[in-house]
Amino acid sequence: MMILLVISSILLAGLGFVMTRKWLNPITVFAGYWGVLGFISSFGLFGFYVPSDRAYSVIWLGVLGFSCGALTMVTLPKLRNCFADGFIPDAGRDNLRVGIIYVLYAVLILYSGVRVMTALRMLLSGYSFSVIRNLYFSEENEITASSLTGALDAYVFKTITMALIPISIADYFSEKRHKFLMLLALTAAAISVIGSGGRAVILYFIISSVVTLMMNRGRYRLSVMQIALILLFAIAAAAAVYFVTLSRKANIVFAEEAYRYFAGAVTQFDMRLQEFDKNPAFNYGLVYTRGLTLPFIAVFKYLLHFNYPDWYVQASSVVHDLQTSIKVGNGVYMKAFSTLFYYFYADGGYIGVVLLSAVYGLFSMRSFRDTVKRTTTRNIAIYALIVQGILMSMVRWQFYIPGYALAFLLIEFVYTAKEPVKWRFINA
Repeated sequence: MMILLVISSILLAGLGFVMTRKWLNPITVFAGYWGVLGFISSFGLFGFYVPSDRAYSVIWLGVLGFSCGALTMVTLPKLRNCFADGFIPDAGRDNLRVGIIYVLYAVLILYSGVRVMTALRMLLSGYSFSVIRNLYFSEENEITASSLTGALDAYVFKTITMALIPISIADYFSEKRHKFLMLLALTAAAISVIGSGGRAVILYFIISSVVTLMMNRGRYRLSVMQIALILLFAIAAAAAVYFVTLSRKANIVFAEEAYRYFAGAVTQFDMRLQEFDKNPAFNYGLVYTRGLTLPFIAVFKYLLHFNYPDWYVQASSVVHDLQTSIKVGNGVYMKAFSTLFYYFYADGGYIGVVLLSAVYGLFSMRSFRDTVKRTTTRNIAIYALIVQGILMSMVRWQFYIPGYALAFLLIEFVYTAKEPVKWRFINA
């Protein structure tokens, strides 16, 4: 089954490129990504179990579903022109409400300042980032938002961070950029790493930068300063990941760590499926939409003082159960990294995997189509979030996280009427 998954992924990735003429299209990214993870996981390195054919079959169904949904958007007659040869995008940018962005950054940095100072004192006292990470998760509780700090982190500040990073990067690589936004984005990323002990925000920054540069490829000439900044950030990002990883886990083997977080997720997905089938309780779309619905339900809970319904608690318990470590190899244990397909399966079994993946593919291709058709900073920022969600899908269904889901709404809010802008073409 693994061979079928890999072959299908290669064919679909190629088909995505043929249909769109761009490597960064959702089909190529999604199918190629899961084809690679499926292939690598089959080696069973570092003591990990080799996933079963059943796990590969579920992933295969998800890849097919996603690709079919995306291809529907490509092949519709009225939409076919968006990817025709010689099509020139209506390059421009939406009118960014810069004042609101500055206010959001100020709130984010000021709020996080106390946590950062606490983290710095702990680091200077000899504590590791592992302790800081555990402290952060003890305060954050996005499931029940039982504390004010947890609610603010889950619903407000995570949303601001998720939205402002791609916005700032897309804006920086436009002609009429606001240079100070990039400095604020770097500050916010540094604060997130120090305050939470996490490394994911560094990946968010890298993904948004790559997406922005690739979507603008051939249209925009980078300045010497921008090239220098890219190189400087690449070095700083690598150093930060190395330092934080080494601080969180002593005597670490980086190849094993990379295998654990990517290929190991497929093995854990297999183990989680076996556990789920012992007591199946499908959620019929509640897990899929949870990131958008939870914040509003939480507001009503605190305003009207009622308890969450049992069916909603069951949907939210999906992430609770994944926080318990499970054996995935000889002396190897993992938690959390269960892939997005586990969330889809928990909603509707095999049918849920196919249908929910198809909706995801359609939505992703719609965003890509809009970005190709009109390459604005708003569209680039949204598509960067989409690609980020795909590349982080070995962890979970990213829309399960309220901060990620609400970031799309925040991006829409901070842009107003479209304002055309001339780009500097390399061959003009």
